[in-house]
Amino acid sequence: MILLVIIIFISMHLAMQISKPISQLATTVAEVSRGSFSLSTDDKDLDEINVLTYQLNKLAERLQQLQAESQRIEQEKTRLFSEISHEIRTPLTSVQGFVEAIRDGMVQDEAVMEKYLDTIYTQTLHISRLVDDLLAISRLESGNITVEKLPVNLSALTQSVVAAMEGLASNKNTSILLEKAENALVLGDVDRMEQIIKNLIKNAIEATENGTIKVSVEVRQDKVFLTVEDSGVGISPDDLPHIWERFYRAKNHRRSYTQEEGSGLGLVIVKKLVELQDGKIDVTSKLGKGTTFTVSFPSYNQE
Repeated sequence: MILLVIIIFISMHLAMQISKPISQLATTVAEVSRGSFSLSTDDKDLDEINVLTYQLNKLAERLQQLQAESQRIEQEKTRLFSEISHEIRTPLTSVQGFVEAIRDGMVQDEAVMEKYLDTIYTQTLHISRLVDDLLAISRLESGNITVEKLPVNLSALTQSVVAAMEGLASNKNTSILLEKAENALVLGDVDRMEQIIKNLIKNAIEATENGTIKVSVEVRQDKVFLTVEDSGVGISPDDLPHIWERFYRAKNHRRSYTQEEGSGLGLVIVKKLVELQDGKIDVTSKLGKGTTFTVSFPSYNQE
């Protein structure tokens, strides 16, 4: 009889040892199935249960990470749609106002009429650029853009772009100086490289009035450096970390690298194009003194 009691006691004790972690696991599984991923179970019991507990905890942890990432993406989408709506609504509202004034016969003076039409044309161009840039970013981020990596003479290409943009700079009473153009080859897509150079010089022109823009191409060790330095308005320390963000507007000056009269996406595209071609882009700036963008690519050796 005593032996039977001992056997029953031991059996009950073992059953409790086994059933407790299994019950905990069942509770955790039920919570995970309801979308609660922050739970963890006690893994101090039986070895077999330990393995299952560990795997379940890892699964819950991963699901929690995925849930957080999904929420972040959804918030980013909401923010982006809001920004796009604002960017498009602003010029559309302007166009609508001018068109209504013309339609209602409120504009009789020919000079005023011409000014209104010029404004309408400018705003429609702004919307067109915005849509083009949004499509470009979408293609870049989705990987639906081809980059044909061939040897590109970055020096010759930079010289060509500088020559083509001297007229635009002169409209701002600004000169572009090609300080150094060492013979330098890189592997990349010539059209994308040209787009990078044009965007950086265009931004420098927009930020510079009655000043100078210095452009150089240098080879240092196994890298090729393209530098665009201006004497323009500069970027404040608070704004500098944000210039790569979509639609970011610098708060402390009217015209800047955030392209207040452009799409606000130019530097976003430049950064993605640089990285797509194994390059790196850096920026330094001092408010009221100017800004320097430096792009580096691996040097290509034909030998």
